[in-house]
Amino acid sequence: MASASSQAFSTKRAVVPILWFYEVGNGLLMAYRRKRITLDQIDGFLTRLKALPIEAAQETPNELLKLPAIAQKHSLTNYDVAYLALAIRFHLPLATTDADLRRAATAECRDHQGVEERPG
Repeated sequence: MASASSQAFSTKRAVVPILWFYEVGNGLLMAYRRKRITLDQIDGFLTRLKALPIEAAQETPNELLKLPAIAQKHSLTNYDVAYLALAIRFHLPLATTDADLRRAATAECRDHQGVEERPG
């Protein structure tokens, strides 16, 4: 059964930092080494992943060197802020379950785009 996020990706695009590809590859490799998945499962996953509309954002050194300040501001990792910065830059929703990252996204959008936080 397809997850909600993979169904959403089938009709929309995802923009990710190049870092994402390293994270995916490392996650698969660690799962294999811990005997949680097989090589065939890795191959199948990568085949499905290649079919999704995922694009790697081109980032300049200047853009990348702004990340530590944003990370410090929100007490996040530089890695997390890489995703946040792209969501802001491309005006895309941030796909995360991390509460701290969601709070930072709300704050940054409010600061930079005039988006107001609305009660649920």
